[in-house]
Amino acid sequence: MVETKYYNAETFNYWGSRNPFLVLMANVNQSAKSAAQKGQQYGRKEALEVDIDAEYLEWLFSEQQGCCPYYEQLGIIKKLDLNLLYVRFNFLTPSVDRIDSNFGYIRGNVVITFRGVNKLKESIPYDEFMNQLAIFENTTIRVQSKNIINKLFNPKSNKMEYLELLKVFVDAGELPYAMKVLNQTKGVASKPITTTIDTSGLSENERLKVRAAARNEHLQPFDSTKNLKPASEVFGVTKGASLVNRGDEYWNDMIQSGSMYETERGSKTEFLVDVDCVPEKWIKKTATIAA
Repeated sequence: MVETKYYNAETFNYWGSRNPFLVLMANVNQSAKSAAQKGQQYGRKEALEVDIDAEYLEWLFSEQQGCCPYYEQLGIIKKLDLNLLYVRFNFLTPSVDRIDSNFGYIRGNVVITFRGVNKLKESIPYDEFMNQLAIFENTTIRVQSKNIINKLFNPKSNKMEYLELLKVFVDAGELPYAMKVLNQTKGVASKPITTTIDTSGLSENERLKVRAAARNEHLQPFDSTKNLKPASEVFGVTKGASLVNRGDEYWNDMIQSGSMYETERGSKTEFLVDVDCVPEKWIKKTATIAA
């Protein structure tokens, strides 16, 4: 085999003289197997045709000049790193993809791309996939994005105000994440604060969403040993969910008391309360608990 400038056994980082194209070929042979050959119950019934080998893949890699051909079609040069073939769970690992999924791993129907791109493409027709990839790589979309990833994963450098970040999640309907923000300080995610809910600065609609999330977050599993009664019965309302209209003081007290429980069937509109633990001041302000 003639070695290309993109693969040099003397400088290969992980396995010395081990040929990475043999690894790529082993992956192809495994992928081409039928479900039965893989020991799987579901999947393709017939194995795919394979008429390529490691030599062909090295030639192909050389023809591609070590770059992903899909991105090159968009005018974007992205280099493939053969060393990543020995790294598990990496989006950028080189991977052999069939251009037309109706055919097997045959010459003229394969390219070497990134594992992540291979997964994205799946069985999408080539032209349609290229249109989608072009949109995916659109720089205008990236600039317009709120791009809150760094703010979430690097709270010490978080320049977004606590309330602004809370609003982002509430507006997006991501209430579980909104609750995580509520349970963090403004600066350090690892330093928990009390479960007190502070919704000052939010609109009324946003307050209701946050309180609903707080209720769901603090519901304990149904426990038949507790003195549980429907919240609607205890507080004299049509359904437990309507209690989100009450103020922050109510929710802070209820959360601190740990008296809220899921119903046995997991109702989304009702929850149970342990009448032995409900703060007394809230029982006095509502209907008398039925015996």
